[in-house]
Amino acid sequence: HPAKHIGNEVSERKISPFFWPWFITEFHKFNRITVNGYEKNIIDEVERIALRTYDVLEGNIFGRVNAELTVNGNTLTSTPSSFYTEFDQNNTHVVLNVSNAAIVNGRRTENSLIDIDCTHDFNCDSNQFFVSYKEALENAHTVNKQVFFGLLKEDLVKTYNPEYGYDK
Repeated sequence: HPAKHIGNEVSERKISPFFWPWFITEFHKFNRITVNGYEKNIIDEVERIALRTYDVLEGNIFGRVNAELTVNGNTLTSTPSSFYTEFDQNNTHVVLNVSNAAIVNGRRTENSLIDIDCTHDFNCDSNQFFVSYKEALENAHTVNKQVFFGLLKEDLVKTYNPEYGYDK
């Protein structure tokens, strides 16, 4: 369940990159709430905006992703294993966590987790923020999808029976 706060707190929505239509709906809701807060002078300053997605994928995905966890020349694929990294991509800071032993409802599973947090720093007043926040959110969403789908090897993608394009 998403949290909504004003002040120094965080407004949080948890979504999956597989749910693009949901993202569009939530983006429009966020837009209405944000513009309303701006127009009523509730928002004075914005530090950053972030988009975080996490997905639980069936089974152990290590060896099926475009990343390796190697110790002393040995690639680790056993469970439980995980890795964490941070990097910048297209003006967005990315925090990536991948685990082959996802914890769901407080219990370790035999499934894997991909957790991607994309952040754009603003550190500006609300006027500057409202000029560019839509672009920053769209960029964070694009980077999030690039990281997620770039991480998956083709054989893993195929297990989800992807459909490309849209029927009219």
